[in-house]
Amino acid sequence: MFTTSDRTTLEILAHRLSTLLGAPIERIDFGERPLTGAIAFPNHVFAVEAKLGSSVAYVVSGIDRLEPRREGAIPLLVLPEMSRVGAFLCERAHVNWLDAKGAARIIVPNLPVILRV
Repeated sequence: MFTTSDRTTLEILAHRLSTLLGAPIERIDFGERPLTGAIAFPNHVFAVEAKLGSSVAYVVSGIDRLEPRREGAIPLLVLPEMSRVGAFLCERAHVNWLDAKGAARIIVPNLPVILRV
């Protein structure tokens, strides 16, 4: 079950992505587990997995949980802080990431931009 803070976290994330992409939010679908869901924009849908920790174990778990939800969606892992090892693992798995400090690696198909903040 989602708490108010889980919903707020995904809503804040959606607005951050909207700003980065320069696109309006179409909808936010909350997943069955807390801090998961999908955020839709006119031409893209992000499958989101947010984690409360930043260790490599959290990164691996996030990548594994995003794998089955990937079809047609852009995978996005959200963490408090991304380490170099975590960033490497995400890049190798073709998973985008964004952390609470504002750092990100987001590659969006059909956009001529790779966002690395």
